[in-house]
Amino acid sequence: MKNLWIGTGWKMNHLMSDAMLYTDKIKDYCNQRHPSSNIFICVPFTVLYAVTEKLKDSQITVASQNVHWLDRGAATGEISPLMIKDAGAGMVEIGHSERRAMFAETDMMINAKVKAVLQNGLRPLVCIGETAQDKEMGLTIEKLTSQLKIAFHQVSPTQAENILVAYEPVWAIGESGSPASPEYADQVHAHIKKVLSEIFGKQAADIPVLYGGSVNPQNALPLISQEHIDGLFIGRAAWNVDGFIDIISMVEDFVTSELPVE
Repeated sequence: MKNLWIGTGWKMNHLMSDAMLYTDKIKDYCNQRHPSSNIFICVPFTVLYAVTEKLKDSQITVASQNVHWLDRGAATGEISPLMIKDAGAGMVEIGHSERRAMFAETDMMINAKVKAVLQNGLRPLVCIGETAQDKEMGLTIEKLTSQLKIAFHQVSPTQAENILVAYEPVWAIGESGSPASPEYADQVHAHIKKVLSEIFGKQAADIPVLYGGSVNPQNALPLISQEHIDGLFIGRAAWNVDGFIDIISMVEDFVTSELPVE
């Protein structure tokens, strides 16, 4: 049985009061249901400490949505890995397509962030994906291969067990995004796993590869049932905690039904 991961990123949403209500409800759900999946939420810096404090005795992993590659120094307005660790978070989302497009993050910057996060004992969630133009020109494989090889340049295979990868096709993200078909996503995930094996060798088997891009209650199970998809990274469908819980419950019910009878 796959070791599944199900998470969401809040993006620039949820003030403190909303964050606390959301956190209370997902914590209560996990304490009652004890899902077998690994549950995580990526939250804004403004609520990072409060959310981690609320969830420190739960099974839920809390992540920041960005990081700087320096531990400290002259980088006004940035947040270091040490600060994220000090706030209690255990994971960092790196390389989201919005960061790449809006804030000119390069693959080399992402590599620096990945190495800094790992060196500080945090888990990087590395986002990769092709644009609609890349896909139209038949460059999906080349683009993803390049993103992976640069992101993990000089990262030791011994660190593979602490890494997650999220495949988020840029054309599938956002309000106007159209989700990838489960079959297409699975084919791409198979290639991602092949590239990870080239980078990390047999330790690549320890790296979960999640699908993100307009995940919703209608496509969650068709996606998660694919051979090479190890989890879901949910966007707007999980900004409301009830939506997040609904998808987690669907996956948990599906996994339970798939277990062999002893």
